[in-house]
Amino acid sequence: MLRFKLSALLILLISLFTVTPAGAAVGEKTTYKVGLVMGASKDKRIEVDVLNLATAAFYQTRRFDIVERDQLNAVFTEKDLQGFLGKGNKKLSDVLGLDLLGILSYTIETRKSGAIARNVVTLDVRLADVKTGAIVGTITSERNSLTPPSTVREASHQLFQSIREAFPPFGYIIKATGNEVVVDLGGEAGLKKGDFLEIVREGEEIIHPKTGEVLPAEMIVVGELKVVSTTPHLSNCKLKSKGEASVGRSVRLKERNEKWKDLVGKVRDNAGILFRR
Repeated sequence: MLRFKLSALLILLISLFTVTPAGAAVGEKTTYKVGLVMGASKDKRIEVDVLNLATAAFYQTRRFDIVERDQLNAVFTEKDLQGFLGKGNKKLSDVLGLDLLGILSYTIETRKSGAIARNVVTLDVRLADVKTGAIVGTITSERNSLTPPSTVREASHQLFQSIREAFPPFGYIIKATGNEVVVDLGGEAGLKKGDFLEIVREGEEIIHPKTGEVLPAEMIVVGELKVVSTTPHLSNCKLKSKGEASVGRSVRLKERNEKWKDLVGKVRDNAGILFRR
């Protein structure tokens, strides 16, 4: 019964949310608290796999704290439906401390190439800012440059890559000797030899002129590293430009301009404060 209530609620959520204007503010959080739910129930077995694997994909980027599913489900009750949808409602942000609500969906279609037919699985996550009720973007597993996945597990690996690009992983410099630098991000965070990392520091604190709310500070790039080798939890890097490569300094994966980024639902184009760099 709860699953049907969730589906009805999420349909209403999607229809009522508006898109946040780009450029509303600058700033970025190193981690976001997110809750993931299914937008609709099609097949219980597949639904469980989608939720579990998508949760793992978000967690592995090291940019998200995941709210337990039972805690999230407890908030979505029929009694709370109207109050939850009311303007200015802070149930998810105040009770659970959520920054984002991720609404999951999946498609499985059969594609033919000559006489060969194969299943193609696509996972999509529609992200909503729980404080403003705005849909900030959609992240998809679909990537032009890669072979379309035929299983949910394969699709989750591609979803991880898309999430990692939308939310570059943050880590820290734990050792610095001249141009030799070690960071606490490795293969488990998706880093590989040849990747580039930006060394960043927080800019000045931003206070909203009307609400007085303290907003995430803008991240300022102060150097660049190139990954030369990785272990599951660490990366050995070379300092590629003059910068502040000191122990304790924050680092994040440098963004690249692959063509497939157009498929990431224009997350940054519509995101405002959550994704501006």
